[in-house]
Amino acid sequence: MDAKITALFVSLLAQLTTIIVVVAAFFVAWGGVLYATAAGSAHQQETAKRCIIGALIGVAIVLSARVLADTLAGALK
Repeated sequence: MDAKITALFVSLLAQLTTIIVVVAAFFVAWGGVLYATAAGSAHQQETAKRCIIGALIGVAIVLSARVLADTLAGALK
């Protein structure tokens, strides 16, 4: 029973990581579009930078959580 729960957790974590990385890629692309179309507007450039940085920080947090979860799962085996 414990192996089934672990397998479910690993599968769910992999799927969520994939979804979050895809969403972050969308926000990086959106930030790039905003930056490219800013036409010299400092406010729009700053908004684009915040969008890109926020997406990259989100991916870093998710990947760090994934590494931590994998480490804990390995330690509990």
